Amino acid sequence: MNKNLAKEAIVKLKAYKKVVDKELGLFFARQLDECKDIDETACAAISALEDFSLRGGKRIRAALIYYGFLCFSKEKPGKDLLRASMAMELVQSFLLIHDDIVDRDELRRGEDTVHKIFEKMGEKKFSFGKNIKEKEHFGRSAAILVGDVCVALANMALAEVKFENKTRASYELNRVIRNTTFGQIIDSESSYCEIVPESTLQKTLKIYRLKTAAYTIEVPLRIGAVLAGATNREIDKIKSYAEPLGIAFNIQDDILGLFGKKEKFGKPTGSDLKEGKKTLLLLKALELATKEEGAFIMKNLGARNMSEKTVNRIKEIMLKTGAYDYCVNYAKDLILDSKKIISRQNYREKGKSFILGISDYLLEREC
Repeated sequence: MNKNLAKEAIVKLKAYKKVVDKELGLFFARQLDECKDIDETACAAISALEDFSLRGGKRIRAALIYYGFLCFSKEKPGKDLLRASMAMELVQSFLLIHDDIVDRDELRRGEDTVHKIFEKMGEKKFSFGKNIKEKEHFGRSAAILVGDVCVALANMALAEVKFENKTRASYELNRVIRNTTFGQIIDSESSYCEIVPESTLQKTLKIYRLKTAAYTIEVPLRIGAVLAGATNREIDKIKSYAEPLGIAFNIQDDILGLFGKKEKFGKPTGSDLKEGKKTLLLLKALELATKEEGAFIMKNLGARNMSEKTVNRIKEIMLKTGAYDYCVNYAKDLILDSKKIISRQNYREKGKSFILGISDYLLEREC
């Protein structure tokens, strides 16, 4: 691992985040100005989106569009590439808003999810009284619609760029929205399915590919490559290293979601267990656990009111059985394999060094 390359990539990532966030702020200001002629509800929707989109996030996807472009082009990127990067971040907000509703999460990046924002807004505005179900329904309904507005804004932002290949880039963006949504549906179904070891594992890996690998790593790089004028062969080659890198990222997120600090992760730990998600970490623990340990996990899996004591007991089983170490090492192996493939690519140095640096960052990411 090249620690210097990882540090350089993080410095570049933080610098690009500032530029993207500034552009997002200007974009939302224009949208807010336009919405004043529509209705105050439209203004509230845009304000909620702005708050949600700018409250955090590393902007890895936006940066991968930028540096994916630099892998293939020596032209100096301008405002149009920045707008394309911004479109990817708007898609990220759209997916997270809907994901939080599906997963029934109330926190995102340490603050209220969008459906909770509107739930509280509705409580002040309307006479729900003790009708909690109606209040929650209003919050979820408003958030679904605000998410729909967000994905429309992403397409509008991309439509404004002047690249010759923007239609192909738009296709890539909308294809990943479709596939990520399919992944979300499969993930939701899997929470209710009985565990059948081999087929459940294959379904979990499919969810990782659809929900994270494609839209976090592969498609941002593909969009950057498309806009730079890369050949179809060069664009298709991206999947060979982006997919394992994205799967590793997802595995690490699963670990952080259970073993990470709530303040750092931005949402309550143990939510995957409460939702009954069949993560690799869970499946490996069940494979390696004793009969009694496995029975304890299965008895409590999916319990929305799971106690902290029960969450901690399951974490102990994951550590004791070696499931935790297995997943950490598996993610590292995927990243190292990806790095070998990236190193062999005939990319321009600015783009290549950033992708390698981000890979090294993932290697040392705290699990």
